[in-house]
Amino acid sequence: MAKLVLAGGTDVAEMALFDVDALVRDRPDSDDIKNIETRGSALRFPTGAEGGYLLHAYLDEPIPADLLKYCVAGDRKSAILTVSSGNIGFGGIESLYSTFKSNANIRADGKVVAGNYDVTAYRTEYPDQLIEDAVKSRIGSSGTRIEKLPGYIIPIALVSTIAAFFASGWLAALCAVLVGVTTLVVYFRTPLVRRISNARRDVEMGYPSIVVHMRSNNALERTREECANCQT
Repeated sequence: MAKLVLAGGTDVAEMALFDVDALVRDRPDSDDIKNIETRGSALRFPTGAEGGYLLHAYLDEPIPADLLKYCVAGDRKSAILTVSSGNIGFGGIESLYSTFKSNANIRADGKVVAGNYDVTAYRTEYPDQLIEDAVKSRIGSSGTRIEKLPGYIIPIALVSTIAAFFASGWLAALCAVLVGVTTLVVYFRTPLVRRISNARRDVEMGYPSIVVHMRSNNALERTREECANCQT
């Protein structure tokens, strides 16, 4: 039993969970992707929007009740997924080819036991502010204030640049831009800001946009044996 966490993204509003070793060599067209899906080597998730997505896959163990309650039961998908050599991937369908250049924003690969999996997948819906409230609980009020600082730095830098231009010309405006950029660079490189950013990411990683239950052949066989023993 195991839990697999994979993050990826898409520029074409569709993600997929797939067998890495079943991909075509070069960037796929729609027919290539359809063939991969038909062979049972990919499960596709139309998202309706571009952006990043997070998947939690539970292998031969139930989806936790505190997460299952956010899964949309009426929009679930089921399929048999074949993972020929144990290499599994999650990413935008534009990444379903073997020569894809590694890009953590688009695709992530992982390892499972090779075999066939009975897969049930759900998209999640969370109450408004649930994730943000969890983040605030983790980083505290001071962390929340620090996160908001760029919202003040950028407008101040813009106003300073415009004022410097009209007061003293291009050179003064350029100096104001440099000061603003330097301030932002220092801000994002500050250890405290990095810790807050990492804490936010840690919390957000606990709220997947797609949840998958994967039941392997071995688990199915064990269940059948247990049922047979119960009958005897």
